[in-house]
Amino acid sequence: MTKPCIVPKCKTGYKSVKQKTSVFKVPKDSEMRKKWMLAIPKICVNDVFYVCELHFEKKFLKKQCVMYNEKGDVIFKRDYERPQLQPGAYPTIFNNVSETVNDCSMDDVPCAERSYATNDLISEALQLPKDQERDQEHVHNVDQDRTLVDNCSDLNMEVDIEHPSVNEDQGCEPQMLTAADMETQPETKILRIIDKISVGYSSEVSAVSIPWSWTASEAIIDNKHHVIFSHVISRRSAIPTLTKAVTIDKTGKIEYSVHGRKLEPNEGSGFPLQLENCEDVPAILLQFEKRRACKGVILSGNVNVQLSAIFESSDGVWHSKDCTLITKGRKCVACKDLLQRINRSKRRAINKLKVLRAKQLHDEKQRKLCVAKKAESLKKKLEKKCDELRTLVKTKIKECRNVSQL
Repeated sequence: MTKPCIVPKCKTGYKSVKQKTSVFKVPKDSEMRKKWMLAIPKICVNDVFYVCELHFEKKFLKKQCVMYNEKGDVIFKRDYERPQLQPGAYPTIFNNVSETVNDCSMDDVPCAERSYATNDLISEALQLPKDQERDQEHVHNVDQDRTLVDNCSDLNMEVDIEHPSVNEDQGCEPQMLTAADMETQPETKILRIIDKISVGYSSEVSAVSIPWSWTASEAIIDNKHHVIFSHVISRRSAIPTLTKAVTIDKTGKIEYSVHGRKLEPNEGSGFPLQLENCEDVPAILLQFEKRRACKGVILSGNVNVQLSAIFESSDGVWHSKDCTLITKGRKCVACKDLLQRINRSKRRAINKLKVLRAKQLHDEKQRKLCVAKKAESLKKKLEKKCDELRTLVKTKIKECRNVSQL
């Protein structure tokens, strides 16, 4: 049976597909596997996955075995039973993938759609409102001479690199983008964005391409220069919010944060904590982007929850203080438990209200019953008094008659 293809929306390996197609296992070589990961959109690639031949160009496929003599004449020619890959081949064909694939977390993060044709991240221009095709001519690059230790200004701003002075006592003053900083074309409504930045640490300077769903800036934290990569999305409203961030200092130390809280990666998380090569930055950002962030809990109405047990993210969603931030499902175990406790509290409040209403109704009936009993008792007493009066009157009449006869 054909192994399933990992490319999203590819039907190779499904029982419903009768067409026989060859599949190729992801290479075990780390460099080639990284090349495949950058080429395949929205998938965390490892060496146990397969990609079918439909995603490779014809120049990467060998379908015949041909042997030549010293004169260059063909002396042997035979078709392979299955196509074979040329050395250095990687997938490049993804028809309709950018239109059908949603979030890299397979669910909910409204992430920009990308298509990678080579191992380098090709920057695409942002079309408004619908067209999302971008060309290389619609991007511009930051000067490669700009390094992390040179200045502390926003990497998305054009600055004078001849005077890169930073006052560590006063910190970096925020700068605002102007019309000159962001060039637009009114006919096609294309925003020119920056796709390459310069990252330097340990006396090494290298210009790398970053995914266009990420932004980069510089900042001074604890009197040390850092490069900050931010992943901004718009999930519940039109207001962009910061979900993930990666911070790298000049020694190559990497820190991750989700929902404004620092993530503590363990040994099995797969997140590198030290940058070995500047060229690894795109792969690190893609790997972090593909991991699903916890959705948290949306609180509505009066909820009896201790504020010390929860925290609010930048998009207005609440999380448990024990939230793992990164999860395989929509919510982590701690946030699921928080949601269950909130639902139980709401149900108890509703049941308590029903019992109170039933008790009030019962008390009203009891009062009416007491009044009726009192009225019945008074009625009986009145009848008894009337009988006594009638008896007394009859007795007096008899006595009067006896006296008159005498």
